[in-house]
Amino acid sequence: MFPEYLAMGMTYDQFWKEDCMLVIPYREAYRIRQEEMNRMAWLQGLYMYRALQSTPIIVHGFARRDVKIEPYPAKPLEFRKQSTERKDEEAKRISEHIRRSMMAFIAQQQADRKLKEQKKGGDEHGGRNDTAARSTG
Repeated sequence: MFPEYLAMGMTYDQFWKEDCMLVIPYREAYRIRQEEMNRMAWLQGLYMYRALQSTPIIVHGFARRDVKIEPYPAKPLEFRKQSTERKDEEAKRISEHIRRSMMAFIAQQQADRKLKEQKKGGDEHGGRNDTAARSTG
């Protein structure tokens, strides 16, 4: 997590020694910068697309007749949505891993308890199990 905040512009002292709430404005400022860079890249792509579109020999001259030329996107792509979906998938994967680990842990604990009870029962009755001790006793 620390390297991410360094990339956002925080210093070592700000991250480790100052108010923990300071990360919020840095994260928001970073998000705004990312959106602005995305918007600028989209605009540059739009200019390039229109420049290529205005030269028919490049776009249409070498293309097969059945190829449909896709229109340029109407707005910049959303990083946040993709990032959120990726985080959701990661969270699901982690929670599934934790669930499996817990189930394995519980199964191991139950097996250990059963083994301990069997050993305890056998030791109390001279190596015999509980049912044999009751029937003879």
